[in-house]
Amino acid sequence: MDDDINFDSDGDQEYGYGRQEKRHSFEVDDPMDDEDDLLEAMNDRSRNPSLPRRAAAVAGPSRQAAGGEDHEEDELPSFRPETVQAIFKGVWTDPGTKAQKDAMQLSAEFLRLFTIEALHRTAAYQREQEDEDLRTEETLIELDSLEAITAQLVMDF
Repeated sequence: MDDDINFDSDGDQEYGYGRQEKRHSFEVDDPMDDEDDLLEAMNDRSRNPSLPRRAAAVAGPSRQAAGGEDHEEDELPSFRPETVQAIFKGVWTDPGTKAQKDAMQLSAEFLRLFTIEALHRTAAYQREQEDEDLRTEETLIELDSLEAITAQLVMDF
C-alpha cells in the first residue's frame, strides 16, 4: 500500500488507500431563532435602559449585573471596544493615531452585526446545499459555505 499523499485539482487529498476531503466545519443553532432573540433583547434594552450591559463574549468573561447576579438571558454577545482598539492599533501606520471611546463602541457593534450576518447567511447557504432528507435541527457550517457568501456579504456592508 502506498502512503504517499497527492492533491488533485479540487484540493482533496488522495492517499494510496482512498480519498479524504479536507474540510473545516462549525456547528451553529438555527439562525432564525437567534435573530428573533437578538431583536427581542435589543427592544427590551431600548425600552428599559436599566438592563445589564451586553456580555463581552470575545475578549473575556461576561460582565455581572448589578447586585452580583448573572442574567445571561438579558446579555447579548459582543466584542469589547478594548479588543477592537487593539486590533485597529495593529494596522495603524502612525503610532500617534488615537480613536475616541464612542468610535470604538460603534466599531465593536459594527463587527458584532457583521459577524451575526455572516453566520446567518452561511447557515442559510449551507441549508440550501444540504439534502432535505438529511437535515437536522442544527446546521453544520463548513468553511466552503462561508467562503461562498463572503464576497456578497462584504459588498453589502
